Amino acid sequence: MKRKLLLLSFVTSLVSSVFAQEMPTEKATFSVAPNAQSVKFAVRMSNTGDVLVCNFGEGEGIKTFTNVSDETLTSLEYTFNTPSSQERTIEIAANKITTLRVVNTKSINGIVDINSSLLENLNIDYVSLTAHNKVDVSKCPALVSLTLTSTGVEEVVLPKSELFESVQVSPNALGEGTLKKINLQDVPNLNEIGFVGASIDTLDLRNNPKMKVLVSSLPKKALRAIKGVKQLRGITTLDVRANALAFDQLPDLYVEDLELENFRYSSQGSILIPKNKINGFTVDLNHLTTAKGLAPAKQTTTFTWKYKANATAKYVGVPSDKMTNVDGVFTFDKTLSEDDTLRVYCTMSNPGYPGIGKKNSDNISTYMIKLTATTNGLNEVAATNNHNDIAIIFRENDVYIESAVQQRATLYNLVGQKMWDGFLPANVPLHNGTYILQSEKSGTRKFTK
Repeated sequence: MKRKLLLLSFVTSLVSSVFAQEMPTEKATFSVAPNAQSVKFAVRMSNTGDVLVCNFGEGEGIKTFTNVSDETLTSLEYTFNTPSSQERTIEIAANKITTLRVVNTKSINGIVDINSSLLENLNIDYVSLTAHNKVDVSKCPALVSLTLTSTGVEEVVLPKSELFESVQVSPNALGEGTLKKINLQDVPNLNEIGFVGASIDTLDLRNNPKMKVLVSSLPKKALRAIKGVKQLRGITTLDVRANALAFDQLPDLYVEDLELENFRYSSQGSILIPKNKINGFTVDLNHLTTAKGLAPAKQTTTFTWKYKANATAKYVGVPSDKMTNVDGVFTFDKTLSEDDTLRVYCTMSNPGYPGIGKKNSDNISTYMIKLTATTNGLNEVAATNNHNDIAIIFRENDVYIESAVQQRATLYNLVGQKMWDGFLPANVPLHNGTYILQSEKSGTRKFTK
């Protein structure tokens, strides 16, 4: 029989007390706010004629609801005989329901536990859950959709399931609560996320290639990275406005004839450059040199650098003869600094992402980057001799070895096997491991990639 998600607006006429009845193991346990007079919820049963059993707690007893539909949502209400000044819990049998909905109520303030093998849709919307801000649905293997709109939930635990497809979370009506943690990697067929006002630094979508609706906008804390974003080729709705995402952290547009109003990424704030991209007076932005975005093919990024010679100086453009650029790896002349610390930032634009910046600007910028003579590559292990004019930038499949002067160098592994020989500066294809670099003018250096 075809099931319809239509809300049937009635309170069931038959409610009977069955004190001998026991609650099944599969049930949903809700926390009820102090002084609540009644509770309202809606369900859809798995089969015609199923009876819903509920435990409304001490002094209230176990009740059964009949005339509950398997075709439409049946709205139910229970009025407490004795309202409590303390929190209390209620239990709803979940062994025969496919949909459970709690909407627009102050009576419910938390989901204590939920265990159901049949539940497909759980909708808790416009219900403040900040008093109990973790929702764990890991014991609901058949769950397909979870909505926690205007709830203020901070942590969501999803089931490890290939059936789950959609999740929505946002702060409550007062703007309280913000999503901080969710395990998206456990739901490989997830195709829709809707996060508003979240505080997540990184979304990991590497295990969610079927994503179609990607919404994570207007955050309380800016989203800075989306892992696996470039593999998402089926995006039909995008809204990641007002985060801090660079070109490499935004999806590309592949769906033909998609209205651009459905592909929103504007108002990106200042981006952070990872520490492993900074080494001495060298900054590696190779990963940002090209981007596709809305364009049919990859476009070239334009970089504009500014610096200030000391902490109180004003920013001015970096002279072209004081900076080198090799495939997006920028090395600055340390004489630009007056106090051994060179302060720089970069503004960049790419035709693939027009209007990416604030106020529809085509530009995004980095935060200020402080460069010093001390290398700070995270993977460096040790160094010998005088090599202050050598900088090593670690990338996924190679290393970029910057040198203040052109010089010959040889690279060995720890067993003495020659891995590379040539002139610096250079890009050197290299697997992970520990190596020794011998250079003509800068001595010997040991490092680990």
